[in-house]
Amino acid sequence: MTATPFAPAIKPFSASSDDFVTYTTARHWIGGHWRDPISSTTVHDVINRPSHPYTAGLMACIPDMSQDRENLHQIDGAMPRLNAIPQGCAFNPRCTRTIAKCTQQRPDLMQAGNTQAACWLHEAGGAA
Repeated sequence: MTATPFAPAIKPFSASSDDFVTYTTARHWIGGHWRDPISSTTVHDVINRPSHPYTAGLMACIPDMSQDRENLHQIDGAMPRLNAIPQGCAFNPRCTRTIAKCTQQRPDLMQAGNTQAACWLHEAGGAA
C-alpha cells in the first residue's frame, strides 16, 4: 500500500476486544465500534480529550497508578451480539449520556471541536 497525503497508510494498531478496533498512523487515531467508525482524532486527543462517550469510557478504564482504588471503572452492560446490534448508535444501551435520537438513528462522523465523532451530542456544534 502506498501512502499519499490524501490516503495515509492505515495499519491495525491493536484489537482490544471483538467489538472495538483501533487503527493508527503516526499521529492519527480512528476508533470503530463494531463496523462503523466512532471517532477520528489525534492519538493525543483520544487520550486527553475523547470525543465519544464510548472512547471516554475506555480511557476511564485505564488505571491511574498514582491512586489506590478498590475498584476500577468499567462500562456497564454487555455488548450485543453482532446479529442483534441495536437501532441507532450501537453504544446507546450502555451509554450514560443517551438522548432520544441515539436510539433512533445511527450518527455519521461529525465535527466535534478539533476532531470528529459519531455522536449526536456533537450535532450542531454541541459539546459532548
